[in-house]
Amino acid sequence: MKQEKLVSIAIATYKGEKYIKEQIESILNQTYKNLEIIICDDNSTDNTFNILKEYAKKDKRIKLYKNKQNLGYVKNFEKAISLCHGDYIALSDQDDIWLKEKIKILLDNIGNFDLIHSDTYLIDENGEILHKSYSNFAKKQLNPKDIIELAFTPMVTGCTCMFTKSLRNKVLPFCNKIDVHDLWISLVAFKSNGIKYYDKALIKYRQHSNNQIGALKYKYSIIDKIKKINNINLIKKNLFKYIERNYCRIKCIKKLDLTESETYYLNLLEKRNNYLISYNIKYFYYTVKIIKKVELNKSLFKKYVEFFTIYFKYLFFCSKDSN
Repeated sequence: MKQEKLVSIAIATYKGEKYIKEQIESILNQTYKNLEIIICDDNSTDNTFNILKEYAKKDKRIKLYKNKQNLGYVKNFEKAISLCHGDYIALSDQDDIWLKEKIKILLDNIGNFDLIHSDTYLIDENGEILHKSYSNFAKKQLNPKDIIELAFTPMVTGCTCMFTKSLRNKVLPFCNKIDVHDLWISLVAFKSNGIKYYDKALIKYRQHSNNQIGALKYKYSIIDKIKKINNINLIKKNLFKYIERNYCRIKCIKKLDLTESETYYLNLLEKRNNYLISYNIKYFYYTVKIIKKVELNKSLFKKYVEFFTIYFKYLFFCSKDSN
């Protein structure tokens, strides 16, 4: 019966002319053929849309849309998902490569769960494998704290997942100001019929300098920011922007149907900033390690350390005062 199910594939594109052909070919070559391919292009100014139009002429399963103005990748994925009609929805980036059995394997293994996701290979710009496994964890047993951990830890990568139509109806519209689409989808799935992990790589997840998001994007962005730092005010701006993002995630979690235990942990988190403190300390030490690997003025490095020392002392005492 599952072979008869329609699977929608939601693809968000933007200036992806370099890799889009390889990705589309890998989707069209899936062993599972009952597909609806929804592509929303975010007003690309390169040749991406023209390439997609040629594919749409050749394969009626492709439905192509172009935004009149740039929405950003989160809102673009929201639009693509809203246009899907399938019993299941799979998400696709514009620059990866899917293994031929991906959709069939996910369908065969999703069971009664609302969402299934898999491991992935990491590849470079030329398609060479960087790492054979990206997933570091897939928990079998979950405790009340996990909804919070899930909100601040990248456990589900959108390009590896597939979810039910019923979950689609629950995740739309996305929570306001959520910074990544797959995070919101995974949070709602966690609170619905749950998440299943398939412990084998089903795609080749490409990492390159033009990624909107990605496994290595966080590291690259830190290095780029550090190289461009000219004064302590820029450091403050980036850090406070990061903290604001975390509070937006807390607000999104509050919109879910939480248990008494989950509510307790969330209130504790919001009141005392415990997670923000520990997370920012990890961020600080991580950036310090990277700073040592790039060329920086010694006096600037000293100011950087002094600022973070004062900042974390402030957070610590604020959290103690909130008791």
